[in-house]
Formats: sequence, C-alpha cells, structure tokens
Amino acid sequence: MKNPSVDQLIVRNNMLSRILELGKVMSTQKDLDSLLTTIITETSEILDADRTSLFLFDEVNHELWLKISEKQEINEIRFAADKGIAGHVAQTGKIMNITNAYGHEFFNPEIDQKTGYRTNSLLCAPMANLQGKLIGVIQVLNKNSGAFTEEDKEVLIMFSSLAAILLENSILAEEDIRKERLAMVGNMASSIIHDIKNPMTAIKGLAAVIALDSDNNQEHATVILQSVDRLLNMTEELLDFSKGIEKEVEFEEVNCKHFFLETSSFVQQELESMDISFDTIIDYDGNVEMNQDKIHRAIYNITGNARDAMPKGGKLTIHVSESPEKNHILVKIADTGKGIPHNIRASLFEPFVTYGKKNGTGLGMAITKKIITAHNGKINVSSEEGKGTEIELVLPKKQST
Repeated sequence: MKNPSVDQLIVRNNMLSRILELGKVMSTQKDLDSLLTTIITETSEILDADRTSLFLFDEVNHELWLKISEKQEINEIRFAADKGIAGHVAQTGKIMNITNAYGHEFFNPEIDQKTGYRTNSLLCAPMANLQGKLIGVIQVLNKNSGAFTEEDKEVLIMFSSLAAILLENSILAEEDIRKERLAMVGNMASSIIHDIKNPMTAIKGLAAVIALDSDNNQEHATVILQSVDRLLNMTEELLDFSKGIEKEVEFEEVNCKHFFLETSSFVQQELESMDISFDTIIDYDGNVEMNQDKIHRAIYNITGNARDAMPKGGKLTIHVSESPEKNHILVKIADTGKGIPHNIRASLFEPFVTYGKKNGTGLGMAITKKIITAHNGKINVSSEEGKGTEIELVLPKKQST
C-alpha cells in the first residue's frame, strides 16, 4: 500500500501539469470572451464544481461585473466592488472557503435570484497580476463531492494567478485594437464634418428663404433645419466619442408627450417603405429634464436596430410611462424581430459590437449607453432569439444640480 503523502504529491503534480498545459492553450486565445469561457469551464472541471463565475474589476466605476455566465442564464450584471463575498475578497485580497453561503454575513443572493440557482458552498479567490493589481474575482460554486478542501484552495490560487495574467494581456490587446479603430473612426468623422458643413450651411440658408413664402413652408423649413442640426450634432457626437471627449450635457425641461410624438414621427418616416407596424403609447404627459438631441439620438439608434432586426416585417412599439415611484420616466422600445444573439448580449454596449447589420458601425449602442449614463439613467435589455427584444430606458424626471 502506497504512502498517502506520496499519493497526494502525485495528485498535486498531475494537477500542476494540467494547469500548465491549460496555460499554454489559453495563451493562444486572443478573444477575451473565448478566454473567459475557457477559464470558467476548466475551473469547474478541475475543482469538480457545479459551476464557476468570474467577475472582472472595473477600476473606473469601482465595480465587479459578470461578462459571461457558465450556464448562460443571465446577461451582464454589475455591483459595487465592496458588495458580497466577491466584493470582500476584492477588498482584502484573500481567498475565502465557505461551506454555507446563505448563512454567511457577506453573501449577496442577487445572482441566485436572477438565475434561480442555489449556491450552497463556494470558493472565492482574487485574481491579480504580477504587480498585485486586481483584475477580477473568481467564484467556484457547489463542489460535487462535498466541501472544498485546502488542496482546492491551493489549486485555485495557482490557476487564478495564471488566468489573471492571461486575462490582463487579452484585455490590453482588445483595448489597443479598440483605440486603433476609434482613431480611424475619428479621422473619418473629421473628414465627413469638414465635407458636409458647406452644403449643410447652404441647405439651412435656402430653408430660411423658403420659410418666408408661407406659413406652410415655414413649418416644412423648420423640419429641414432641425434635421440638418441633428445630422451635424450626430456626426460631431461620433467624433467626440471616438476621441474620448467628454462634454458637459445641457439639460432643458421638455414636455414628455410633445417630445416623444415628434421623435416618433421621425421613426415613422424611416419605416414607411417597410412592412413594420409602428405604435407609440404615451401614458405620461408631464415634463422631464433632458437633452432633446441626445435622447432623440438614443431612441433613433435603438429603433434603427429594431428595424434592421425585422427585415421581413413585424411590429415596433414605443411605450412611455411614469415609474411607480413617480421620479422617473420609463421608455420601453419593443420589437418582434429576431432577437439579440446570446453570445453578444453581455458586450452589447461595447464599441464595435454589431449584429445583423451589413452597414453598422458597431458604435450606436455604445453611444446610446453613454447618453443614458450622462442623463443619470439606466438601460435594461430583455431579448429572446426568434421572438424579439425590449429595451427599457429609465430616465430621471429631474437632473440633480
């Protein structure tokens, strides 16, 4: 009979060899989502666990966020980097082995509530680079053969350290590519603005002349002038986004019903040649503080995606209402299109993510997210492939001063 200590050394050696082999495989994966998927699936297998969650650390917003879930029940989820067990591990930099999750003071059941899953035991470790900088937190849930052991802790520490280095390299590589693309878009936007300013000035001048003929012409001229201004603003906004320029948003008090009726008329014009029924329901007739051009742009981006998701026809609805607390307005934009593919839902608001659009830039939803964030609002997305998508904008009625 072999000495137990020898058996343990053999098992540990085999595990270390497997981790090194996995490191070689993962080092060849340049796509961040593919690398994340490999890390969480392999971690579960190595530690004989039911599933693994990996939270990346957003240093700017001081948040932890789940980009990819192993069982694909949820899209992106974010929470403060000091919340829950993952937040505690992020703050302390120490691994935690918990046998009774719901009995622990730091446990946050938010993800269980969203997925319908039940976390019993968990092993949670920080992921830091060679300089000790936090990259994320990894959580291994519900070991199949009982509680997580000290050996499991050692294995997770080794694997998470290796994975953190590879993740950081992948994230930096994606950022470099994104910067190059944004620089290219910025150059194109600068060129477009330069080329169209003169003809747009001429159009605005002629529209002003036409407006002098009659009241009817004045109404048409106003629409022309508004459209020209919006086109210029949209182009300049694209330029600002590509260069990372942050401009202070100017708000004004706007009648909600009037604004959305006007915006809907522009959306209707885009749908005239398509077999898409369009309906606008406005259940709130009060005022809201917003930047009209920017919210118009956000809605135009969302409805444009909805239109492209229904090439064979369908139904598009904009429903505006008041939140139960009466301090926000809720703008729900729903379509009956093909839905958002699951593999891109988590990265929907990242630059250069596009789906089902031949001529899309991949910046529309990223700009939309920036606009809503600047309005101190939120975006909620619900989508089912083959059935459609609903995007909800939650906007405060009053902007804090």
